[in-house]
Amino acid sequence: MLTSNLPEPVWSDIVKLGRPFLKMHGLKNHFIIVDGRECSFAPSPDVIAEICSVEAGVGADQLLVIEPATSNGAALGAYARMRIYNVDGGEAPTCGNATRCVADLLLKESGTSQVVIETGGGNLRCWRNEASGQISVAMGTVNSDWHAIPLAQATDTLNVRMNHGPLQLAVALNIGNPHLVFFVDDLRSIDIPVHAAQAQQDPLLPESANIGVAQILGETAIRLTVWERPGILTKACGSGACCAVAAARAKGLIQSNIVTVHMPGGALTIEQDDKGQLTLTGPTVVAFAGNLLETHEAYNG
Repeated sequence: MLTSNLPEPVWSDIVKLGRPFLKMHGLKNHFIIVDGRECSFAPSPDVIAEICSVEAGVGADQLLVIEPATSNGAALGAYARMRIYNVDGGEAPTCGNATRCVADLLLKESGTSQVVIETGGGNLRCWRNEASGQISVAMGTVNSDWHAIPLAQATDTLNVRMNHGPLQLAVALNIGNPHLVFFVDDLRSIDIPVHAAQAQQDPLLPESANIGVAQILGETAIRLTVWERPGILTKACGSGACCAVAAARAKGLIQSNIVTVHMPGGALTIEQDDKGQLTLTGPTVVAFAGNLLETHEAYNG
């Protein structure tokens, strides 16, 4: 904590202060990662928003805090727990790309061939793909029950009708977090910040949802852009990619069980087996490390 009655520190002293963090990204989906296992880290929503702000803080799509696994998580084999905070300070249950980034760190730390990470959406098994060196996450199955999304009323989740410009018919799915996937003929012609934002606030979505807009490129390829809760356009979305593939297969738009999903930040590989289990695979990158200056009491857990 910097105080006025101390000598003004030089920049080389300042960088040694505060809470250490890493900034990582998966296909330019950016995360600030803090280890809160030995010393808890519980910033307020306002501080989280400031940290994630590209103008006022480090800048990221989400803040991730690694914590000890809960007793329930540990009983199921979890190595650690990951808390996921959105840019508005609210907590998200799960995120595929965030899990891949944290898994990369924990695999190296543990020296094991796989780790299980506890999230608000369940325990996720992660490993390093031997051929590519990329990180894979077993994301589980999607839930297409309208209560699980949730939707405001009973609805055919394979045919959710809306009226938001070119976004008219969606598939609703939940994979630890809720997604609506709209299939269009020309994704690049869609004004995502306008129409997807409208769909996200539709009365049918009492808790909002992530809105994916997808274009089928062929039997093994999909182009996708996701407008994420709480209202941001990200370069990539792992759970959204999983839901786009599951939705396309459910609608009969593709048959392949291995699909490349192309997003603005790059491509992820999604595999769906005959039991509906989805595996997400893609690259992770450490961008830089630093320290969050603890100039606000809410930084202290």
